Amino acid sequence: MQLFERDWVLMNWALKFFDSNRDILLEPNEADAAADAFRKMADANGDGRVTPQEYAAARAQILSRY
Repeated sequence: MQLFERDWVLMNWALKFFDSNRDILLEPNEADAAADAFRKMADANGDGRVTPQEYAAARAQILSRY
């Protein structure tokens, strides 16, 4: 949840795709699903960690696409 609270780009993306009840709030289960999806998107080399560079690249992709 803290990830989305710190970054408006990720919060808007998460609300758009993971706010299943459309209440404009991320419930814990919605935030968990969004975090898992972001981790899969951002972890470019598949090592299970998201580096600052991978984070920035995934954020830029979200910003340009959504």
